[in-house]
Formats: sequence, structure tokens, C-alpha cells
Amino acid sequence: MGRAEKIKKAVEKDIVQRFEKDHIRRRQLLDELNHLNGVVMLSKHLAMERGYDSDLAAVAAALHDVGRSLLDVPGKPHAREGARRAKAMMKAQGGFSQRETETVIDAITTHNRKGKTGHGPYNELLKDADLLARYFEDPDQVFGPNKTRRLFRLKREIYGSYQHVEKPMTLIGQLQLLLTGHNLKDE
Repeated sequence: MGRAEKIKKAVEKDIVQRFEKDHIRRRQLLDELNHLNGVVMLSKHLAMERGYDSDLAAVAAALHDVGRSLLDVPGKPHAREGARRAKAMMKAQGGFSQRETETVIDAITTHNRKGKTGHGPYNELLKDADLLARYFEDPDQVFGPNKTRRLFRLKREIYGSYQHVEKPMTLIGQLQLLLTGHNLKDE
């Protein structure tokens, strides 16, 4: 079992223990585990496509929401607080260089700043994987302009075509646009 898989298993175990201890609904537990695994899978894929270390990307992905899922820190502060916990988990796991640890911690710290670009390559990759996972998790979700722009940039990267839409769209509209190049509701 590689480093990323060991970290992911440790996070999964911690999530299950927290949910059992706090008597939180099973559906919420499944949502957390689904998101964790989705972000890990998408991070690996994007890393391979972009020529980055997919193992390191998967470690960042596995640890990106520990502030929210394990420490119960809501909103934007979950990234900063989670980065502290992630650093401790990486140290306990061992096998990470100082540079790898700094790369992962920096990516976790900025992953919730989807409207800002220009962070490091693993930072942007984690933001992209996190947003894509959320995109596929909630069929009724409407994204604001920053996340919509990021999704269309990803569409261009993945599918090679791009169409800008100013207004937020539902998932159905976004999927139609991704798959066909136009939103059928707008016609």
C-alpha cells in the first residue's frame, strides 16, 4: 500500500470514528466518504494529465477537508485548521520530504479559494478536483460566477472547447453545456 492509500485509509477511519462518536446521520457519513474518494480519484487523473506526481496529489486530496470532516470547523477556516491536522498526519505517517509536506499543506490551505488563481500547480489541481467532485455530487447545485468560470476552464482543458456563460446554471444545464457545447434550456 502506497503513501497516498495509507493516508486515505487513515482519514476514512478517522471520519468513521468521528461519525460514530458524534452520532451523526449515516447519509452525512456516506457523503463525506464519497467526497473524499471522488476528490482523490479526480486529483490522480488531473495530476497524470498535467504531468504532476499523482501520489502527492492524492495525498493532498485525501487530507484537504480534514478541518471540516474531522475537526468540525465550518466554512473558510476549515482549510487553515485542516492544514495543521494534515501536517501532523503526514508526520505520523512518515515518508514525506519537507518539500512534499509544504506542497501538500499549501494546497490544502488555499483549496477553498476557487475564485483566485495563480497559486502553485498542486493548489490549483486540488481546487479543480474539489470543485469537480462537488459538481458531480449534487444534481441541484447552482454555482456562482467564480466556480462557473473555473468549471468552464476545466471543460476547455478536458474537452478542448469552451463557451462562456455569465449566469449561474443548474447541474443539468452545466452537463448539457459540457456534453453538447450549448445549454438546451436557453434555446
